[in-house]
Amino acid sequence: MGGSKTGRSVILGIVLAVFILQVLPGPAQAAINRWKLDFKLSAGTASIPGGGGDLEILRQNYEDWAAEWDMLNFKDSALNWDPVSRYSELRFELLFHSGKFFGFSLGCGALAFSSRGELSLTNDVSQSRWWKFVIDEDRSYRQQIDVKAVPLEFNLYFFVPVWKRISLYAYAGPGIVLGKLDHVYEHHYSYKYNEYHQSPGDDYARETLYDSRADENARGGALGFQGGMGALFRLTPFVSLGFESSFRLAQINSWTGTGALTYEASERIYRGDEGWGPVTTESGTVTQEGGLWLFYLNSPDGWEWTPEMFIRTGEPQGEDYENVRRVGVSFNSFRFGFVLRFHL
Repeated sequence: MGGSKTGRSVILGIVLAVFILQVLPGPAQAAINRWKLDFKLSAGTASIPGGGGDLEILRQNYEDWAAEWDMLNFKDSALNWDPVSRYSELRFELLFHSGKFFGFSLGCGALAFSSRGELSLTNDVSQSRWWKFVIDEDRSYRQQIDVKAVPLEFNLYFFVPVWKRISLYAYAGPGIVLGKLDHVYEHHYSYKYNEYHQSPGDDYARETLYDSRADENARGGALGFQGGMGALFRLTPFVSLGFESSFRLAQINSWTGTGALTYEASERIYRGDEGWGPVTTESGTVTQEGGLWLFYLNSPDGWEWTPEMFIRTGEPQGEDYENVRRVGVSFNSFRFGFVLRFHL
Protein backbone atom coordinates (compact mmCIF):
# COMPACT_ATOMS: atom_id res chain seq x y z
CA MET A 1 0.00 0.00 0.00
CA GLY A 2 2.85 2.39 0.88
CA GLY A 3 4.41 1.88 -2.58
CA SER A 4 1.10 2.67 -4.31
CA LYS A 5 0.74 5.92 -2.35
CA THR A 6 4.30 6.96 -3.26
CA GLY A 7 3.70 6.23 -6.93
CA ARG A 8 0.48 8.24 -6.95
CA SER A 9 2.28 11.19 -5.26
CA VAL A 10 5.04 11.20 -7.91
CA ILE A 11 2.49 11.09 -10.76
CA LEU A 12 0.48 13.88 -9.13
CA GLY A 13 3.61 16.05 -8.78
CA ILE A 14 4.52 15.57 -12.44
CA VAL A 15 1.00 16.44 -13.57
CA LEU A 16 0.99 19.55 -11.38
CA ALA A 17 4.35 20.72 -12.73
CA VAL A 18 3.20 20.27 -16.34
CA PHE A 19 -0.01 22.17 -15.55
CA ILE A 20 1.94 25.13 -14.08
CA LEU A 21 4.25 25.31 -17.09
CA GLN A 22 1.25 25.27 -19.41
CA VAL A 23 -0.72 27.88 -17.49
CA LEU A 24 2.16 30.33 -16.94
CA PRO A 25 4.27 30.28 -20.12
CA GLY A 26 3.97 34.00 -20.79
CA PRO A 27 5.25 35.40 -17.45
CA ALA A 28 8.01 32.82 -17.27
CA GLN A 29 9.21 33.61 -20.79
CA ALA A 30 9.06 37.34 -20.10
CA ALA A 31 11.19 36.94 -16.97
CA ILE A 32 13.77 34.96 -18.91
CA ASN A 33 13.90 37.56 -21.66
CA ARG A 34 14.59 40.36 -19.17
CA TRP A 35 17.92 38.79 -18.21
CA LYS A 36 20.75 38.04 -20.58
CA LEU A 37 23.52 35.59 -19.85
CA ASP A 38 27.20 36.19 -20.67
CA PHE A 39 30.28 34.13 -19.95
CA LYS A 40 33.34 36.05 -18.71
CA LEU A 41 36.86 34.64 -18.67
CA SER A 42 39.75 36.64 -17.19
CA ALA A 43 43.40 35.89 -16.53
CA GLY A 44 46.12 37.98 -14.99
CA THR A 45 48.90 38.44 -12.47
CA ALA A 46 48.30 39.70 -8.95
CA SER A 47 50.79 41.39 -6.64
CA ILE A 48 50.74 40.52 -2.93
CA PRO A 49 51.77 43.54 -0.83
CA GLY A 50 52.11 41.54 2.40
CA GLY A 51 54.01 38.60 0.93
CA GLY A 52 51.38 36.07 1.99
CA GLY A 53 50.93 37.05 5.63
CA ASP A 54 52.66 34.64 8.01
CA LEU A 55 54.56 33.04 5.14
CA GLU A 56 56.47 36.31 4.94
CA ILE A 57 56.80 36.42 8.74
CA LEU A 58 58.42 32.97 8.70
CA ARG A 59 60.82 34.08 5.96
CA GLN A 60 61.73 37.22 7.92
CA ASN A 61 62.28 35.11 11.05
CA TYR A 62 64.77 33.04 9.06
CA GLU A 63 66.51 36.25 7.95
CA ASP A 64 66.81 37.36 11.59
CA TRP A 65 68.07 33.93 12.58
CA ALA A 66 70.78 34.01 9.90
CA ALA A 67 71.82 37.55 10.89
CA GLU A 68 72.14 36.60 14.57
CA TRP A 69 74.15 33.51 13.64
CA ASP A 70 76.61 35.61 11.60
CA MET A 71 77.24 37.89 14.60
CA LEU A 72 78.83 35.01 16.53
CA ASN A 73 82.48 34.02 16.25
CA PHE A 74 83.38 31.22 13.83
CA LYS A 75 79.82 31.06 12.48
CA ASP A 76 78.51 31.76 8.97
CA SER A 77 75.14 31.48 7.25
CA ALA A 78 73.72 31.44 3.73
CA LEU A 79 70.03 32.11 3.13
CA ASN A 80 68.31 31.78 -0.22
CA TRP A 81 64.63 32.69 0.20
CA ASP A 82 62.81 35.30 -1.84
CA PRO A 83 59.53 36.81 -0.62
CA VAL A 84 56.24 35.97 -2.31
CA SER A 85 55.50 38.92 -4.56
CA ARG A 86 52.86 37.78 -7.08
CA TYR A 87 50.70 34.96 -8.31
CA SER A 88 48.72 34.09 -11.44
CA GLU A 89 44.95 33.72 -11.36
CA LEU A 90 42.27 32.50 -13.73
CA ARG A 91 38.59 33.42 -13.21
CA PHE A 92 35.30 32.22 -14.71
CA GLU A 93 32.03 34.09 -14.28
CA LEU A 94 28.43 33.65 -15.34
CA LEU A 95 27.21 37.21 -15.80
CA PHE A 96 23.50 37.99 -15.70
CA HIS A 97 22.50 41.49 -16.80
CA SER A 98 19.23 43.27 -17.39
CA GLY A 99 19.20 46.44 -19.48
CA LYS A 100 22.33 48.46 -20.13
CA PHE A 101 23.56 49.31 -16.65
CA PHE A 102 23.11 46.60 -14.03
CA GLY A 103 23.96 42.95 -13.58
CA PHE A 104 25.34 40.35 -11.21
CA SER A 105 27.66 37.38 -11.54
CA LEU A 106 28.48 34.04 -9.98
CA GLY A 107 32.11 33.12 -10.40
CA CYS A 108 34.99 30.94 -9.36
CA GLY A 109 38.71 31.11 -9.87
CA ALA A 110 42.00 29.30 -9.42
CA LEU A 111 45.26 30.70 -8.10
CA ALA A 112 48.54 29.35 -6.75
CA PHE A 113 51.80 30.62 -5.29
CA SER A 114 54.79 29.21 -3.41
CA SER A 115 57.22 30.28 -0.73
CA ARG A 116 60.48 28.30 -0.85
CA GLY A 117 63.79 28.81 0.88
CA GLU A 118 67.01 27.19 2.03
CA LEU A 119 69.21 28.10 4.97
CA SER A 120 72.65 26.71 5.76
CA LEU A 121 74.52 27.36 9.01
CA THR A 122 78.16 26.47 9.69
CA ASN A 123 80.20 26.55 12.86
CA ASP A 124 83.94 25.88 12.44
CA VAL A 125 85.97 26.30 15.62
CA SER A 126 89.63 25.53 16.32
CA GLN A 127 91.45 26.80 19.40
CA SER A 128 94.87 25.91 20.84
CA ARG A 129 95.89 26.16 24.47
CA TRP A 130 97.49 23.41 26.49
CA TRP A 131 94.92 21.25 24.71
CA LYS A 132 93.09 21.74 21.44
CA PHE A 133 89.49 21.26 20.41
CA VAL A 134 87.91 21.40 16.96
CA ILE A 135 84.22 21.80 16.10
CA ASP A 136 82.82 21.17 12.63
CA GLU A 137 79.09 21.81 12.61
CA ASP A 138 76.87 21.99 9.53
CA ARG A 139 73.13 22.52 9.42
CA SER A 140 70.73 22.93 6.54
CA TYR A 141 67.03 23.74 6.48
CA ARG A 142 64.68 23.66 3.50
CA GLN A 143 61.16 25.08 3.52
CA GLN A 144 58.72 24.50 0.67
CA ILE A 145 55.21 25.92 1.08
CA ASP A 146 52.79 25.60 -1.84
CA VAL A 147 49.40 27.32 -1.64
CA LYS A 148 46.47 26.77 -3.96
CA ALA A 149 43.07 28.42 -3.63
CA VAL A 150 39.66 28.51 -5.27
CA PRO A 151 37.81 31.84 -4.80
CA LEU A 152 34.01 31.69 -5.07
CA GLU A 153 32.48 35.09 -5.81
CA PHE A 154 29.20 36.95 -6.02
CA ASN A 155 29.52 40.35 -7.67
CA LEU A 156 27.21 43.23 -8.50
CA TYR A 157 28.02 44.96 -11.80
CA PHE A 158 27.49 48.48 -13.05
CA PHE A 159 28.03 49.16 -16.77
CA VAL A 160 28.67 52.50 -18.49
CA PRO A 161 28.25 52.43 -22.30
CA VAL A 162 30.78 54.79 -23.86
CA TRP A 163 30.29 54.01 -27.53
CA LYS A 164 28.41 51.35 -29.39
CA ARG A 165 31.47 49.08 -29.25
CA ILE A 166 33.13 50.26 -26.00
CA SER A 167 31.84 50.05 -22.45
CA LEU A 168 33.25 50.56 -18.97
CA TYR A 169 32.25 48.57 -15.91
CA ALA A 170 32.82 48.25 -12.18
CA TYR A 171 31.94 45.43 -9.81
CA ALA A 172 32.23 44.41 -6.15
CA GLY A 173 30.89 41.76 -3.86
CA PRO A 174 31.53 39.16 -1.15
CA GLY A 175 33.39 35.95 -1.69
CA ILE A 176 34.72 32.79 -0.11
CA VAL A 177 38.31 31.59 -0.52
CA LEU A 178 38.90 27.84 -0.15
CA GLY A 179 42.59 27.03 0.24
CA LYS A 180 44.95 24.08 0.27
CA LEU A 181 48.48 24.27 1.71
CA ASP A 182 51.26 21.72 1.20
CA HIS A 183 54.33 22.00 3.40
CA VAL A 184 57.64 20.14 3.06
CA TYR A 185 60.38 20.69 5.65
CA GLU A 186 63.82 19.10 5.52
CA HIS A 187 66.59 19.39 8.09
CA HIS A 188 70.13 18.00 8.06
CA TYR A 189 72.49 18.28 11.03
CA SER A 190 76.12 17.15 11.22
CA TYR A 191 78.26 17.77 14.31
CA LYS A 192 81.87 16.69 14.85
CA TYR A 193 83.74 17.53 18.04
CA ASN A 194 87.36 16.59 18.75
CA GLU A 195 89.57 17.21 21.77
CA TYR A 196 93.33 16.66 21.58
CA HIS A 197 95.19 16.50 24.91
CA GLN A 198 98.85 16.23 25.88
CA SER A 199 98.11 12.67 26.89
CA PRO A 200 96.58 10.80 23.92
CA GLY A 201 94.66 8.64 26.31
CA ASP A 202 92.61 11.69 27.28
CA ASP A 203 91.55 12.49 23.70
CA TYR A 204 87.83 12.63 23.08
CA ALA A 205 85.62 12.90 19.99
CA ARG A 206 81.93 12.80 19.18
CA GLU A 207 80.15 12.60 15.82
CA THR A 208 76.40 13.20 15.50
CA LEU A 209 74.16 13.00 12.45
CA TYR A 210 70.49 13.88 12.24
CA ASP A 211 68.15 14.00 9.23
CA SER A 212 64.43 14.74 9.24
CA ARG A 213 61.66 15.45 6.79
CA ALA A 214 58.12 16.66 7.47
CA ASP A 215 55.28 16.36 4.96
CA GLU A 216 52.13 18.27 5.86
CA ASN A 217 48.94 19.29 4.12
CA ALA A 218 46.20 21.53 5.43
CA ARG A 219 42.97 23.09 4.24
CA GLY A 220 41.10 26.20 5.26
CA GLY A 221 38.60 28.79 4.19
CA ALA A 222 37.69 32.41 4.81
CA LEU A 223 35.20 35.07 3.83
CA GLY A 224 36.50 37.86 1.67
CA PHE A 225 35.62 40.83 -0.46
CA GLN A 226 36.66 41.70 -3.99
CA GLY A 227 36.04 44.40 -6.57
CA GLY A 228 37.39 45.89 -9.75
CA MET A 229 36.86 47.93 -12.87
CA GLY A 230 37.60 47.50 -16.53
CA ALA A 231 36.87 48.27 -20.16
CA LEU A 232 35.51 46.11 -22.98
CA PHE A 233 35.66 46.42 -26.75
CA ARG A 234 33.03 44.50 -28.71
CA LEU A 235 34.80 42.62 -31.47
CA THR A 236 31.73 40.79 -32.79
CA PRO A 237 28.10 40.46 -31.68
CA PHE A 238 29.20 37.44 -29.62
CA VAL A 239 32.70 38.31 -28.32
CA SER A 240 34.23 41.23 -26.42
CA LEU A 241 37.86 41.74 -25.44
CA GLY A 242 39.13 43.97 -22.67
CA PHE A 243 41.22 44.47 -19.56
CA GLU A 244 40.54 45.09 -15.88
CA SER A 245 42.21 45.86 -12.57
CA SER A 246 40.88 44.34 -9.37
CA PHE A 247 41.60 43.69 -5.72
CA ARG A 248 40.86 40.98 -3.16
CA LEU A 249 40.74 41.12 0.64
CA ALA A 250 40.87 37.72 2.35
CA GLN A 251 43.00 35.83 4.85
CA ILE A 252 42.75 32.19 5.94
CA ASN A 253 43.56 31.68 9.64
CA SER A 254 41.86 28.31 10.14
CA TRP A 255 44.29 25.89 8.49
CA THR A 256 43.82 22.32 9.74
CA GLY A 257 45.32 19.12 8.43
CA THR A 258 47.71 16.25 9.01
CA GLY A 259 51.47 15.88 9.01
CA ALA A 260 54.20 13.33 9.52
CA LEU A 261 57.82 13.91 10.59
CA THR A 262 60.29 11.13 9.78
CA TYR A 263 63.74 11.26 11.36
CA GLU A 264 66.99 9.31 11.59
CA ALA A 265 69.76 9.99 14.12
CA SER A 266 73.11 8.38 14.83
CA GLU A 267 76.03 9.07 17.16
CA ARG A 268 79.38 7.57 18.07
CA ILE A 269 81.97 8.56 20.70
CA TYR A 270 85.74 8.21 20.78
CA ARG A 271 87.87 7.95 23.93
CA GLY A 272 91.60 7.83 23.61
CA ASP A 273 92.08 4.88 25.91
CA GLU A 274 89.18 2.92 24.42
CA GLY A 275 88.88 3.94 20.75
CA TRP A 276 85.61 4.44 18.92
CA GLY A 277 82.55 3.09 20.65
CA PRO A 278 79.51 1.55 18.94
CA VAL A 279 77.22 3.64 16.75
CA THR A 280 73.89 4.32 18.42
CA THR A 281 70.97 4.96 16.13
CA GLU A 282 67.39 6.12 16.46
CA SER A 283 64.63 6.57 13.88
CA GLY A 284 60.92 7.00 13.82
CA THR A 285 57.87 8.83 12.50
CA VAL A 286 55.78 11.30 14.47
CA THR A 287 52.30 12.12 13.15
CA GLN A 288 50.18 15.14 14.00
CA GLU A 289 46.61 16.17 13.19
CA GLY A 290 45.27 19.59 14.00
CA GLY A 291 45.95 23.25 13.35
CA LEU A 292 48.90 24.87 11.58
CA TRP A 293 50.99 26.89 14.05
CA LEU A 294 53.78 29.45 13.88
CA PHE A 295 56.14 29.61 16.89
CA TYR A 296 59.68 29.81 18.23
CA LEU A 297 61.13 26.62 19.71
CA ASN A 298 63.96 26.53 22.25
CA SER A 299 66.85 24.27 21.23
CA PRO A 300 67.67 21.24 23.44
CA ASP A 301 70.82 22.95 24.77
CA GLY A 302 68.84 26.10 25.61
CA TRP A 303 71.14 28.40 23.64
CA GLU A 304 68.96 29.13 20.62
CA TRP A 305 65.38 29.89 19.63
CA THR A 306 64.46 28.62 16.17
CA PRO A 307 61.48 29.77 14.06
CA GLU A 308 59.11 26.92 13.20
CA MET A 309 55.86 26.29 11.33
CA PHE A 310 54.22 22.91 11.88
CA ILE A 311 50.88 21.17 12.32
CA ARG A 312 50.23 20.26 15.94
CA THR A 313 47.46 18.22 17.49
CA GLY A 314 47.05 20.89 20.16
CA GLU A 315 48.37 24.38 20.75
CA PRO A 316 52.13 24.28 21.49
CA GLN A 317 52.57 25.13 25.15
CA GLY A 318 55.34 25.24 27.74
CA GLU A 319 58.52 27.12 28.47
CA ASP A 320 60.16 25.86 25.27
CA TYR A 321 57.67 27.77 23.07
CA GLU A 322 57.34 31.49 22.38
CA ASN A 323 55.19 33.70 20.13
CA VAL A 324 52.73 30.89 19.41
CA ARG A 325 49.85 31.64 17.05
CA ARG A 326 47.78 30.08 14.27
CA VAL A 327 49.21 30.60 10.80
CA GLY A 328 47.40 33.18 8.69
CA VAL A 329 47.93 33.17 4.92
CA SER A 330 46.93 36.45 3.30
CA PHE A 331 45.36 36.63 -0.16
CA ASN A 332 45.17 40.42 -0.12
CA SER A 333 46.22 41.42 -3.61
CA PHE A 334 45.96 43.80 -6.54
CA ARG A 335 45.50 42.24 -9.96
CA PHE A 336 45.70 43.31 -13.60
CA GLY A 337 44.34 41.00 -16.26
CA PHE A 338 42.81 40.54 -19.67
CA VAL A 339 39.14 39.74 -20.21
CA LEU A 340 37.33 37.68 -22.80
CA ARG A 341 33.56 37.93 -22.66
CA PHE A 342 31.15 35.77 -24.63
CA HIS A 343 27.64 37.12 -25.23
CA LEU A 344 25.33 34.10 -25.26
